[in-house]
Amino acid sequence: MLRQVGISSLLIVCGLVTAPAQAGIYSTFDADEEVKQYSRDYRNVFKRLLDTLKCIPNDATESHPPIRKRYLILEQLGQAGAGKLKTLEDKLNYSAVLIRRGKAYEATQYLMPITREHLDNFIVWSQYATAHFLSNNADFRTKSADLMKQALELWPKNEDDVKADLKPFLQNLGLVSTEYNRYRDFDIHLERLIRNRLREERMHQQKKPVEEMVDPIFLEAEGDRKPVRYVNSKGEFEPGKIAEDERKKLPGDAIEIVEQLLLWMPYDQRLLWQLAELFNASAMDLKKDDQRNRAIRDAYSIFTEIDPPLNRTRFALKDIQARKERLGKYVEGLKPEQELGIQKLGNLFDDDPDAAARREWWRTLTVGGVTGFAVGLFALWQLQEFRRRRQAW
Repeated sequence: MLRQVGISSLLIVCGLVTAPAQAGIYSTFDADEEVKQYSRDYRNVFKRLLDTLKCIPNDATESHPPIRKRYLILEQLGQAGAGKLKTLEDKLNYSAVLIRRGKAYEATQYLMPITREHLDNFIVWSQYATAHFLSNNADFRTKSADLMKQALELWPKNEDDVKADLKPFLQNLGLVSTEYNRYRDFDIHLERLIRNRLREERMHQQKKPVEEMVDPIFLEAEGDRKPVRYVNSKGEFEPGKIAEDERKKLPGDAIEIVEQLLLWMPYDQRLLWQLAELFNASAMDLKKDDQRNRAIRDAYSIFTEIDPPLNRTRFALKDIQARKERLGKYVEGLKPEQELGIQKLGNLFDDDPDAAARREWWRTLTVGGVTGFAVGLFALWQLQEFRRRRQAW
């Protein structure tokens, strides 16, 4: 009984004090800064987030960030009390614990009866599909694409068409307004990735050749299997540039989409490759040299991470190494990065998606400083006035 109360209470409390869900793996007990932080700064922001998420399933890690400790506690409590969880939200949270702890197959078994109880809940079916895809069971994995398709068919394109009894549940998950559309879009791209990976696995089993390419998640038309080619008009890789026809295939939030996919599959090197290509291509849209150079440096950093000397990737090795070498030579010719001064911050944030938060921070700091200065002046004037009157007496 105490164990049941313990896990239920902890899941509920975590849901109250933290943030909404994430696409693909839904929960209400993770803070945005832990699992949902998109950034155009890979080296200083997004890489740290991925490294933290990689710690969750890794029992051999020497790093134990708060999120990993929380997941371990919830997993241990749930081993005896998960079957006694009452609310759908708590059950969904516990299945997220299993998935992120590398126990996706166990999550499929736990979610199976829940899907039968909630036949029209597209969030449950999405989580169920993700668990299938990330499981080590080949038979279950092959079902993941159709399960995700089913989730998307249940997921209304228009938020107003959601059934009334599901709306409070979505509200708790934070899937309202623009977030509703964004998360549905994330799952659409996830379904494309899953379907392509399964198709390639079947081709490998049939001993057919498989082209080593980025996942075709950005499509000109449904059913298209051709990925974006991150090359210039001559068909060659070029630092900070791709052909205009290829560029038009990319949505404005392409980086954020791939980052979201990585947020629940942080070990996926192939997704990381596509993120590197996107950072390099994004330099075309940046106006200032230092911004463009930062994007190219981030791309080079990712390619270097994918191709460590002691642990070579097997997939698309030649392409990855060629890009790494080309970017490395380009980066060598750039001026060293300098520490940012306060006067430069406003200009550098113009094209940064995180600009609003940073501007707000500096605005708060500036207003606080000015206010403090004014209060200090007023206090000094009051002191001088008191002394003058005292001397007059």
